[in-house]
Order: sequence, then C-alpha cells, then structure tokens
Amino acid sequence: MRYSLIQLSALVATAVSYADAHIIMESPVPYGADSIDSNPLLADGSDFPCKQRENVYKVTKNNVMPIGQPQTLSFIGQATHGGGSCQISLTTDKQPTKDSVWKVIE
Repeated sequence: MRYSLIQLSALVATAVSYADAHIIMESPVPYGADSIDSNPLLADGSDFPCKQRENVYKVTKNNVMPIGQPQTLSFIGQATHGGGSCQISLTTDKQPTKDSVWKVIE
C-alpha cells in the first residue's frame, strides 16, 4: 500500500506530539507546519488526529520523495523527560479523522 507524502507527514506530526513531547517533525514538512506547536495532544482527545486546528491540512511546502530513494525523517526540539512514546502512524485518508483506519509502524 502506498501513502502520499502529505498523508505521512500529517500523521507523523500527530504521532510525535503524544505524551509530553517537545518536538515537531521537520522533514518531511507536515501539514499546517506554520501553525503546529510542540504541545501534547489534548487530554480529552478533541484535537486527534493531526492536532486539529484551523488550517490543519494547509500545505505549506510540497515534499518531493522519489520512489525508491532514501528519505529523511527528522525532528526539531527535544523530548528529554520521564516517559511517553512516539509512534509513526499512516492512513490513506487525505483529511484523517478519529475514525480513520491507521497503520502503526513499530
């Protein structure tokens, strides 16, 4: 199954914001990069997935990832604390919701 770079970017951005994280995905550039912050998802889950907010699916930069070429997944910030986790999750939905089907990379 192939995923678009934008879908991957949005979902990775969501995943890294879990549990006291203080990092933001840098590459590939995620959806809504100009409005994302490094705060954890809200405890009530209302901003899941993709840290729902105005312009969450705004494309600020088109990422180019040639098939078969190595790609970089990088983050800015730091997350040195006593717990939490990071997951990379994918969906084929162009604008994911809490009801989207997710594939988790372990």
